[in-house]
Amino acid sequence: MIVGDGLSFKQFQWLTTAAIWQTCCGIGTCELEEAINELDRCCEIHDKCYREYDAKWASQCGWTRFDRSPYTEAYSYECDESTGYITSCSTENSPCEKFLCECDKALGDCWTKQIDSNEY
Repeated sequence: MIVGDGLSFKQFQWLTTAAIWQTCCGIGTCELEEAINELDRCCEIHDKCYREYDAKWASQCGWTRFDRSPYTEAYSYECDESTGYITSCSTENSPCEKFLCECDKALGDCWTKQIDSNEY
């Protein structure tokens, strides 16, 4: 296990690669009415999670789009060295950091499930 902050490099690298091929993956929100496939659905769910953060958590944490963003906020986690995916979020995270960590962990878990199913 390694400990880090924010999206792991491998997750970010995968995210930017997926952004080329999938319509809901990448920085920003999915503009489609429906994801085009299950991998894309993972990103759609992640976008919804970040929108929930913006709606419920950002103001409670005193964060605004101008000073912090869910895409750049650091948090602590442990990840699997072979995949780079988050295995657990640190108990030392603030409630806001925990929420973002869980969003990103769910994305990695969803991608792993789709990749392991050999559909991609």
